[in-house]
Amino acid sequence: MKQKLVGLLSVVLLTGAVLGMVGCGASGADEAESEATESASEDVDAELKAFLDSYEDYVDEYVAFMKKYNADPANAVSMINEYSDMMAKYADFEDKVKKYDVNEMSAADAAYYTDVTSRCSKKILDVMPK
Repeated sequence: MKQKLVGLLSVVLLTGAVLGMVGCGASGADEAESEATESASEDVDAELKAFLDSYEDYVDEYVAFMKKYNADPANAVSMINEYSDMMAKYADFEDKVKKYDVNEMSAADAAYYTDVTSRCSKKILDVMPK
């Protein structure tokens, strides 16, 4: 089952990396979902929560990068260093996720994981070229 967690998070990360540059916007429903997640997150393992929160921050950063790229694709050469930094962070997250085992997650951990990765997937999908 550890492979499932690695696979799920890798799919979310790879979706953004493979499908293209990203953009993000939060709706009222997203904000309500986020508030519900915050209250439920009190029972979530602190280390897992910190990891998932940093992952979501990375996705937000990636989304901003993709918005910048989408606004001016001809500027891609000047963005190469930033892209390289994004891929290094991606590799770091890929390594870190391997230590989490879904069999060891509490119900609160699994729910928080699902909420965060769902929000991240939505953000990535929202900035994909139409």
